[in-house]
Amino acid sequence: MCYDIILRDSLTSPFYYQYSIMTEQTTDIRLKEQIDQLEDQLTDVLTLLESLSSENAVLKARENQLLHERSELHHRNDKVRSQVESMIQRLKTMDG
Repeated sequence: MCYDIILRDSLTSPFYYQYSIMTEQTTDIRLKEQIDQLEDQLTDVLTLLESLSSENAVLKARENQLLHERSELHHRNDKVRSQVESMIQRLKTMDG
């Protein structure tokens, strides 16, 4: 930087110290802004995580409910199939 070259010749000048303090303040401000931005992003991520966790719990509950219903339907289907096969056998014996 041009300022650095000029200021290196006069490291003891008051201007150098003033410039140095201003640079530190600017850096501190930038760091504070970056930290604030990261905090905002982290808050957004945590909010999204909470929302997705809740949605996931609801979906898992729904999946369990559907699996239970499916199992019941398979059981009923097997029962009806057995009853139909039994009726067919009785009809065959009546005709025969």
